[in-house]
Formats: sequence, structure tokens, C-alpha cells
Amino acid sequence: MELQQLEYFKKAAELEHITKAANELMLAQPALSKTIKTLEEELGAPLFDREKKRIRLNGNGRILLRCAGEVENCLAQIRRDLEQNQEKENKQITLLLKATPILLPKLIQAFSREYPDISFRMLTYNSSVDETKLQYDFIVNSSTRPSQDSNAMNFFQEEMVLAVPSQHPLAGRTVSLAEAKGENFISLPSQYSLHHEFLQCCREAGFQPHIVLESSDHFTILGMIEAEMGIALVPSISWGFQNMPGIAFVKVKEPACQNIVFLSWNTKHSLSKSCQRFLEFISDFANHPEDILRPFGRP
Repeated sequence: MELQQLEYFKKAAELEHITKAANELMLAQPALSKTIKTLEEELGAPLFDREKKRIRLNGNGRILLRCAGEVENCLAQIRRDLEQNQEKENKQITLLLKATPILLPKLIQAFSREYPDISFRMLTYNSSVDETKLQYDFIVNSSTRPSQDSNAMNFFQEEMVLAVPSQHPLAGRTVSLAEAKGENFISLPSQYSLHHEFLQCCREAGFQPHIVLESSDHFTILGMIEAEMGIALVPSISWGFQNMPGIAFVKVKEPACQNIVFLSWNTKHSLSKSCQRFLEFISDFANHPEDILRPFGRP
């Protein structure tokens, strides 16, 4: 039994006239008659009493008509529930975090003040999970090379610095990266774009870094630096080590390395109004970052 059969039956039952029902359904009369006959054969019971040119709904037909009404009401409720659920989903923005800049909570806080009815869901990137199977609206990522993708927006830029133990000989200086050639380095793993950009900066400085530890958690990296296990080339603001007394940052004059934090999205899927508002907000922030960045030491 198909929903279309029930629709045709319901119209015939209401009018008790095949020709009039066919006209309203914009069907040929034989097609409607055949549909009702097929339905009766499937159910194993006649639904109408035939009286010359008219039809009369019988007891079987009244049972089916009542059930058809219940099905129609159920479908209407499903549509309402789906619309409400879709509206709820459209009020939520899902971010896949491949970078976790410390300023992100401040950005979301500022956005939420303007749009308190829009919520956020955050997924932390894990290389063991197939990214194509994740449901998200945006990816937050970083690189020391500006993104050229048409579906990406660069919204924050900061210099990369050497993070060293506070008593390290390089502390308090401005250096060329080549001066760190013999140091032990701590790095993000190879699946992170900043790892490859770190290697590229070292190649431009003329050496291959000696990496003694890799960690996907930047707090672990900072902790290992503080414990004097090595040094790292890190973003100057977004990793948030400014108030860690055991760490000093060293400005790198060459090569000039910068961390670009960008937002990317899939152009094959249309963005909800909430996502469009978030993009507009990020664009405004990129042009006027002062209020949010001031607490993080941005000049």
C-alpha cells in the first residue's frame, strides 16, 4: 500500500463519485478506478458499494478512511517535528577544531552576546577518526602559510616565536631561527599543518630540527618546555603561555614565520542563517580585532 493510493482513495471516499474525484485529482477516470481496484485487491475487501454511476462507502471503506485520516495526521505531525528539529539544528553551529586558539572562547562569547539563541558544539580533531564522516559546519585550523581556498576565511594572524625555558641562553633576545640549530625541539605530530610549517621554517633557516618529543596537546608541549625538555616554535598569542613564569618567548627575525588561524567550510552544502551570521561576525572581527585581542597581549 502506498501513500498515493490512500490519497486517491480518500478523495473518492469524500466525494463518492469516481469522475468528480478524478477531476479534482487531475487524473484520468480509468486510472483512479484501477488504483481503487488494486487497493481493494491488496486489502482483500471491497471498499465501496457500486450503484450505477455512483459509489457508496461501505463499512470496510469507513475503517480505511478513519485509518487514512490517522496516517495523514501522523505525517503532518512528523513534518512539524522535523521542521522544529531543523529549526533547532539551524540554531546550532558545529566547529571542528584542528587548532585551539585561546581567543576562540572570547570570540564565541562576543558572538553569543549578539545572538544568544545560537549555541555551539565543538568537536576536537582526532587523526584516528575519518573526517569525512563527521558532521560539522566549520573547521578551525591554522597554518604559517595563508590559506588560498575559496571556502576559507583568514581571521587572525600572529607571529611565531621560539618558546624556551626562562633561563635558556636565547631568552630575552631577538634571533635568527638558524641560531637554534643545535637545540632539542618539541613539536605537534605530523598530521597537524603547523608541524609541516615548522619544518619548512627550519628548512628556510638551513637546518633539519632534532625533534625529541611530539604531542597533539599544546599544554603538554608548554609543560615540557617549562620542564626544560626542549624548545618549540609556537604561536605568540593563541597558545596562551604569556603568564607561564617558566617560559620565555624569543622573537624570530628570520625567516619571518606567522600563524594564520582560518575558518573553512564545505561549499557543497548551503550554510544556515546562523552560520552566515557567524561568518559575518568573524569577518568583522578580522577587521577590528582590538577589543578581543587586548587581554592576550596583542599590541
